[in-house]
Amino acid sequence: MAPLRSLGNIRSAFDDFYARTGTDAAGPNAVSPMVASGGTKISTSNHFIHVFTASSSPGFDITSLGPGTVEVLVVAGGGGSGGGGGGAGGLVNSPYTFTTTGPNAIVIGAGGNGGNDGPTAAQGTNGGESYIGPSGAKIKPASGGGAGGVTDTTPHTGNPGGSGGGQAAYTPGSGGTGVAGQGNPGGTAYVYGAGNANAAGGGGAGAAGTPGSNPSDSPPRSGGPGGVGAAIPWMPSDYGTTGPSPGRWFAGGGGGGCWGTNPGQGGAGGGGNGGDPSSEDANAGTINTGGGAGGVGYPPWGSGASGGSGIVAIRYAK
Repeated sequence: MAPLRSLGNIRSAFDDFYARTGTDAAGPNAVSPMVASGGTKISTSNHFIHVFTASSSPGFDITSLGPGTVEVLVVAGGGGSGGGGGGAGGLVNSPYTFTTTGPNAIVIGAGGNGGNDGPTAAQGTNGGESYIGPSGAKIKPASGGGAGGVTDTTPHTGNPGGSGGGQAAYTPGSGGTGVAGQGNPGGTAYVYGAGNANAAGGGGAGAAGTPGSNPSDSPPRSGGPGGVGAAIPWMPSDYGTTGPSPGRWFAGGGGGGCWGTNPGQGGAGGGGNGGDPSSEDANAGTINTGGGAGGVGYPPWGSGASGGSGIVAIRYAK
């Protein structure tokens, strides 16, 4: 610290103020900002953001803890589809306080595999879980999205998951349930009878999946849209998708397949569109969004698609 000037000497006091070092000016209780490495490190005007699109170890490696909390986004892999759309991967967006320096492994959930609809029906698989830290001490775990239901099984129910898979049609069933705080249920298909039913969309982080339409509706025989995801205002534009409001969107549900010409649209945040008879194969969820896969169009039956892989991002002040 610069030497003290004579009391009452205005010029000396002025000189003393501007002679101080940055450490002097900050005061004895100043705290250094967090220092960390790992993933793709992005600098904004006031923050650093670390984005992880694949599993990583040492992952988020902290050199200096810094003050306060950080913002954490964890999105799991989206569910694969059958006739019903796959549910979006669970989405967790909340503050967290790291208490120790050192590495924090990152696990990114893969998208679930698609099933087969029709005579060789087989259910697809749920998306994989995403989280920070070792498996025995998971930080902010998000559950993988539920697989969509398939037509030629009973009761055609979508799997539970971070968000639930949509129901496939023909006989009564239901959409899969979602995890509270991470996602929403899949839609329940409208059941009218062979040749007329339409599959439901999978749930998204922001809304439930929607049922397929009644054949008397206009337009008839429409697949149910997937539930919309959630907007994260601070995520860089290279990640996620656009949506109905500003921000980058993640964890949209897959749209349901249909018998008609109006397949269900995927929810904002990477949900895949459903198929129809002219393009029966389902559409995959978008990678690194946790979007659920779109459902199979029929007849003829096609193959289900895979959900989108997840993502992890961590933001803290400079």
